[in-house]
Amino acid sequence: MAGSYNTLKFLYIYLGSKARGFYRGFYGGFYGGQQMKKYVCKLCGWVYDPALGDPDNNVPAGTPFEKIPDDWVCPVCGAEKEEFEAEN
Repeated sequence: MAGSYNTLKFLYIYLGSKARGFYRGFYGGFYGGQQMKKYVCKLCGWVYDPALGDPDNNVPAGTPFEKIPDDWVCPVCGAEKEEFEAEN
């Protein structure tokens, strides 16, 4: 039984990574003809990538950080949007 669970977990992670690659290629990280910046949480280091979005929190792929609702929080540590800074 544990082997089946591990196989399903592997497929979920593997296929998820393939889907993220598809979105990155499809959207290309651009919005309105401009490259979208990634933003890093200053508290935990999680990176918001606009090409991927945050689908678990209803932020679709291709959403620039500026368009995320103000009540959105970091999916890892719960930090508010103000705790993020643009990645260099």
